[in-house]
Amino acid sequence: MSKTISILGATGSIGRQTLDVAEQLGLTVAALTANSNAERLEDQARRFRPRLAVLTDEAAAKDLAVRLADTDTKVLGGPEALTEAAQTGDFDYDFIDNDSEDLSRLEGFLFPDTYEFYVGHNAEDALDRLLRNFVSRMDEDRMAQVEESNYSLREIITIASLIEEETDGTDQANIASVIYNRLEGPGDKQGTYGLLQIDASLLYALPDHEGAITSADMQTDSPYNLYQHAGLPPTPISNPGLASIDAALNPNSTDYYYYALGTDGLHHFSTTLAEHNAFVNSSSYGG
Repeated sequence: MSKTISILGATGSIGRQTLDVAEQLGLTVAALTANSNAERLEDQARRFRPRLAVLTDEAAAKDLAVRLADTDTKVLGGPEALTEAAQTGDFDYDFIDNDSEDLSRLEGFLFPDTYEFYVGHNAEDALDRLLRNFVSRMDEDRMAQVEESNYSLREIITIASLIEEETDGTDQANIASVIYNRLEGPGDKQGTYGLLQIDASLLYALPDHEGAITSADMQTDSPYNLYQHAGLPPTPISNPGLASIDAALNPNSTDYYYYALGTDGLHHFSTTLAEHNAFVNSSSYGG
């Protein structure tokens, strides 16, 4: 349920490993040849996309054993080592629950960036490096903003993760305004009643889902189903970058409660359900 992990395995002898955590795709592990460069890596790489996921049943938990290596090489000690480190590693940060063995305890805090590791690098130390990077990015000014808000750090990062998964890349602060308006707005909150109704959160609970979300999907019994549960999901649903974190800390001041994707690839925002429905029923709606 967490992030997608992609393995890039280059041909030839393996020298160093580069862990490239893309802002919206999650952890990407690239195995470099001793003499390869970025262009050659792009051509040589073989991509794998197993899932790092946390669900609520035993069968889903088996998906947590993420395959972090191809048949030729082990990365960070292999999938078992990284999964064990994520579940049982002792990380000295207030925002990590070291009493939990759920992978979701790290969700949201593995900062998206590029990291270099040697082959066989200790998995727990590798994860700690991502966490340390998160701490360094949450500098004094950002932490002061968290303290001044009505939300905990985990809640801010949860909001940022929703923004990260929903944004078209240009509208983070407007999406943030919709989330806060639905959480904090007066009365029935323009007919939303505090329900965020964010598809990305529902899909986080349905990792094998394909196609459009259906009415049946919206009945899914999960705390990540924000069509059924008001407020925030129990954990972040992705590892957000700074643009989404800053939007969560500095939302635009709007009266928006709805948005939908247009044929132009951008989200179109509305205040009322009637305005939103008019757009959805227009030729400009992108589905």
